[in-house]
Amino acid sequence: MTKEEVFKIFHIEDLRDLPDAVQALLEGDLDTRNRVYRELIRLNNNDMSFDWFQEIYESELSERKQKKQDFTPNSLGILCSDLTNQTGSIHEPTAGNGSMIIADWWQRCFKKIP
Repeated sequence: MTKEEVFKIFHIEDLRDLPDAVQALLEGDLDTRNRVYRELIRLNNNDMSFDWFQEIYESELSERKQKKQDFTPNSLGILCSDLTNQTGSIHEPTAGNGSMIIADWWQRCFKKIP
């Protein structure tokens, strides 16, 4: 999925507007929400095992040079999920865009980890 595709789907011109656009989608019309969900799934080859927005955010918004900021790689999220083997509530220690939560959800729901 490209940045341009995201902009078109959410009717935005700046990536910083994406959180508000997603919030409006979640609070808005169910049919519109489902249409957007189906399009996002299609653009990502029906693969829900990773954070679809991570690459776009990382290339556009991370401040690696100035603040040494990075996004958690999906492989690290999977490893942490395997190591913790927790149940119940999930702790997102990086306070980022949720890639560790997505990895844990994927492991629990689709890999059938107890």
